[in-house]
Amino acid sequence: MKAIQVSGFGPPGVLRVTELPDPAPGPGEVAIDVTHAAVGLIDVFIRQGRYRDRPGLPQPPYVPGLEVAGTVRALGEGVAGFAVGEPVATLSANSGTGGYAAIFVSDAAYVASIKDISLDPALAVAVVPNGATAYLALTQTAHMHDGERILVTGPWAA
Repeated sequence: MKAIQVSGFGPPGVLRVTELPDPAPGPGEVAIDVTHAAVGLIDVFIRQGRYRDRPGLPQPPYVPGLEVAGTVRALGEGVAGFAVGEPVATLSANSGTGGYAAIFVSDAAYVASIKDISLDPALAVAVVPNGATAYLALTQTAHMHDGERILVTGPWAA
């Protein structure tokens, strides 16, 4: 598969088109044929080397990209609720795991179907992951529980 790989920390010139083996999903994972990948600020900071000494963050060479939209390519063992060809969006559980590639493998828990909603995949790479991040922030920080609601006001509220 074709992928964009960070060859070393630095400016955009460290991004290289490369050929890598097609990844296959393991148990509990979903392989996605990528149609859209977001360029997030954290991707830029990691590529620049701002966090090079932080444990758990990728070291070159790696494939960047946290937010992905595309279609389900294959399901790993134990994955239910998705079908091959179904449009989905996902947020990677870790940095540097490969959204800038033809195929992305994600933990099924981070994958959201967009088949029943009228949402452009280009927008989905921003909306779905940011919604998931907001949910995690609110449930972890504000200690919300199932059934609790937040009142959203302002010109953007529907």
